[in-house]
Parts: sequence; C-alpha cells; structure tokens
Amino acid sequence: MEYYTHTLNNGIRIIHKPENGEVGYCGVIINAGSRDEDENEHGMAHFIEHVVFKGTKKRKAFHVLSRLEDVGGS
Repeated sequence: MEYYTHTLNNGIRIIHKPENGEVGYCGVIINAGSRDEDENEHGMAHFIEHVVFKGTKKRKAFHVLSRLEDVGGS
C-alpha cells in the first residue's frame, strides 16, 4: 500500500492513497477532543459527539446520518 502525505501551512495533514476504480472516498478524522479544550470549552467535544450520534431538537440522529449517507458519507 502506498500513501502520499502532505502537510498544509495551517498544519492540516492530507493523506492520499491512489486507487483504481470508479468510486472515490474522502474521510475526515479530527485529532482533537476534550483533552484539547480550554477552560471555557469544557464539554464541547462531548456535545458535538452527541449532536452527531443522538441528533438535535430539530433533527433526529437518523436524519443527521441519513443526510451524510445521501452525499456518500458513512
């Protein structure tokens, strides 16, 4: 397996693995969480996790995940 890695000026790393095929895949992995929160941000990472997996007042988790899948996400 051959991967290409590039780091942008802002520190974001892009990792690319060439594939032969008609389907493309893009994954976003955020290397951050509660350990990275400032004093005034406690709980923000956990809140975002719940929004994605449990939904919000306006959108149930099914709707969030369904919308992601509608555009090819998983």
